[in-house]
Amino acid sequence: MSFKLSNADHRYANDPTYRTIVDLLKSMILKLELAPSEVREAAMLACVQVEMSRPISPIVLRESEDPDAFVRAIEFARGQVMREFVVDDIHDKSPTRSDP
Repeated sequence: MSFKLSNADHRYANDPTYRTIVDLLKSMILKLELAPSEVREAAMLACVQVEMSRPISPIVLRESEDPDAFVRAIEFARGQVMREFVVDDIHDKSPTRSDP
């Protein structure tokens, strides 16, 4: 998803929830004197934390007449595992960690 100002302006004008989020962010940016990069980083971390708090559904493989069903199930599972690796990588980049 790419950012387009016209789309964001339209959502701000027509979506009360989106408008509330934008107004809260503006208020925090001004009050706390945050840089745009800090806001983006904090928003991304919040999104990752929410995603990681959601339970992962078990995958049950059964025989199927669809020959691609197994491939799709493996690719879905790979996506679930990659989600875990991304968060592990974030935690592994701490400044206290000593790299060899």
